[in-house]
Amino acid sequence: MPTYSYKARDESGKMVSGMMEAASKDILASKLQKLKYTVTSITEKAIPFSIDKFLRRFTRVKLNDLVMFDVQLANMISSGISLPTSLSTLKDQIENERLKDAVIEVHDDIKGGLTFSDALKKHPDIFPNIFINMIHAGEVSGNLDEILNRLAVFAEREQELKQRISTAMFYPMILAVVGFFVIIMIIVTILPSFAKIFIEANVPLPSLQWSFITSI
Repeated sequence: MPTYSYKARDESGKMVSGMMEAASKDILASKLQKLKYTVTSITEKAIPFSIDKFLRRFTRVKLNDLVMFDVQLANMISSGISLPTSLSTLKDQIENERLKDAVIEVHDDIKGGLTFSDALKKHPDIFPNIFINMIHAGEVSGNLDEILNRLAVFAEREQELKQRISTAMFYPMILAVVGFFVIIMIIVTILPSFAKIFIEANVPLPSLQWSFITSI
């Protein structure tokens, strides 16, 4: 969540200033108005460059990480734990640093006044559209816990299907690789020997294929 510096006047007209985190300038202005401040300026504070945070952008978020996050969140919401508290608890348990950063930002955005689905929309490279849309549907219908449970089941089945596909493709890939190296070995070692025999016997060879072999 971004940090803003602000200047405002209180009820007595005295100038006050400070810094506060908020999801947007509008949300911060609304907070200050509730404190009975008259806002004069709001400026977003520049975030210092961090090489670690920059490199996290390139960390891959695996399907298994999302499945675990979805399942745990669904269980906590179904148990009656509030969404902000659930996210606050989960962010300390997530091992993937990129996903952890995203969940921290989502949590802060929700605390700042955004809905869960709107906060997720800020991370389209991590959370799929179907996930965000179903979360939005759950918020509108008031059945967020049920939607999360459905998403957890869907995510687990998708992961299981991908694992089955990977297992089914493993052996054909091994055979293809072995077959490729066998063909290379035949071309490099065996065919030149046959070519030499034909040449010594003065038997004409096909120009295109055998000229390549005899040049090896």
